[in-house]
Amino acid sequence: MSAKLRSHEIRVLVQKGSIKVSPDPLYVDQGAIVVWLFAGPAGLGVVDFEVYFSNGSPLKWTTNSIRSDDDSRGHVTGAIRAVAAEPGDYKYGVRATAVSSNEVVADDDPYLIVRAR
Repeated sequence: MSAKLRSHEIRVLVQKGSIKVSPDPLYVDQGAIVVWLFAGPAGLGVVDFEVYFSNGSPLKWTTNSIRSDDDSRGHVTGAIRAVAAEPGDYKYGVRATAVSSNEVVADDDPYLIVRAR
């Protein structure tokens, strides 16, 4: 019987011109699930959120980007989920792009540390 994989959340607060990522860095064990939870204030409009790595990805995921949904108060929200597959220290990017103008609203480069099991 295999142990249940632990899930780790990364909160990404997007505002015009800035992104706050917490925790940064995030330490996870190989095989753990990583979930980026994106949120932004009302008025940003529809936003594409993306998690990206410059040189390949240490993660297994079905998609590394999503289009935001507005919640009942008009805030933009969304989530991306992946499995940490390759051990190592990784600087990655999180980006928010306004769909209407194709303008990058904000971009940041936090760290993800994947420990070998």
